[in-house]
Amino acid sequence: MSLNFIEIPSANLTNISLDEYGYDSWKPIDWSSDGSQILYQATAGGFPSTEIRFFDVNLETATPSFLWGFTTNQVLSELATYPVISNYVIADIFTVERNPVYGHWSVIQFQIGESENAPPDLTLLWNLQNNSFIPISSPIQGQNIIAFPPTWHNNGKELIVMTMDSTRQLYITLWDFSEDGTLILTDSAPSDRQVLFSLGAGDILIARNIDDPSTYYLGEVINGQWFETPFLQFPTSFGNISSGDWYLTASEAERAMLSCLFDQTLASRLTLGVSGQVAFTDGTASRLRQAPGTDQLEIALMPEGTEFTVIGDPYCKDGFRWINIQLSDNITGWAAEASTTSYFLEPLETNETSTP
Repeated sequence: MSLNFIEIPSANLTNISLDEYGYDSWKPIDWSSDGSQILYQATAGGFPSTEIRFFDVNLETATPSFLWGFTTNQVLSELATYPVISNYVIADIFTVERNPVYGHWSVIQFQIGESENAPPDLTLLWNLQNNSFIPISSPIQGQNIIAFPPTWHNNGKELIVMTMDSTRQLYITLWDFSEDGTLILTDSAPSDRQVLFSLGAGDILIARNIDDPSTYYLGEVINGQWFETPFLQFPTSFGNISSGDWYLTASEAERAMLSCLFDQTLASRLTLGVSGQVAFTDGTASRLRQAPGTDQLEIALMPEGTEFTVIGDPYCKDGFRWINIQLSDNITGWAAEASTTSYFLEPLETNETSTP
């Protein structure tokens, strides 16, 4: 993997001046999903701020549109429907991260002020369309979400947060996200890495050590374990290193290869051009999907014994290794070859019994 630092010509930059709108500072948060606007946080009242406001700033006109705001060190009326947190005094904001696909959703972390029986911080989903909030808490007993910036997967369907248990062990915790605001916990692994971004190849993440931000890792959470490899080291003499931003220029074939960097599924038995069949499903049809992933569109059901030809490289996602195949009627799609314990497809010339 090569790493390139890109210099952007000044002619390609847009000047956004917001001083005329009267706030002490303007902090860009994130792009809208269509790239036409930037979410900004504006503050007023000195330091620490007493007024916090959020705006979407149109890139063509450089004009802000007010979204929502609050006065610090007060309770929020928007939380009144949640009795447990309705009396929490909000002192400040730790971070806001906008969903890269469903741009009307963000995850927001508040710093809690002096409130009886309150934790030091509070994490919520924020719907920017109607300014409603949904509290997020870990369903794992003894684990609590802590104030490290959460991260969205670039598909917009997964949220990664940092949690901590009573022994102060840190965890990388993953949630599936639906556009209606539903979160379902899918995995959690002990690790002292801070996840910064989704790489854009399967479930691979970019992370760095919390105590030593000079080393960057590629990693993945699989069945409660964190797998990683270092890929970038800055000299420690650089001092403070920001997380930056990342853009993957790999081809589709390279992305497929990267997606299986930490493949823990059973060894592959299907290669390009090989004929195979659906097997070991106990009579249950296997799903053919439009793309690799359990959330992708189902385009066909393949009964046990359905034959196919492998037409592409494997892709690893959601705990499965997916194979690009073509059926006898020329329908093409992706099917799961194996999980960490079972095969679902086999080469046509073998008829072995699965050994989970």
